[in-house]
Amino acid sequence: MGAGHREAWPPPWLGLRLSPPLTHMFRYAEVQGRLVEATTEGADEQIDRLSLRYTGNPTYQNRRPGMQRVLLKIEPTRVKSSLDRGQ
Repeated sequence: MGAGHREAWPPPWLGLRLSPPLTHMFRYAEVQGRLVEATTEGADEQIDRLSLRYTGNPTYQNRRPGMQRVLLKIEPTRVKSSLDRGQ
């Protein structure tokens, strides 16, 4: 990744789409918004908490040397989901 890409990351506007496993593939939740904060502080601890919650492992198992996690805080400007359509 060149220097120009680093300066453009993260973008000021973001979108996030969440979907469950294939058993409910037409359900989703989507958030679009403005980036408020990007930080590495607390990011490793956050992924370890999620690992414990969802896998039972107190430490995230797919961490690689040199990997740097980033927490992004988004101010929502639009939220929608398949439930809005009665699915």
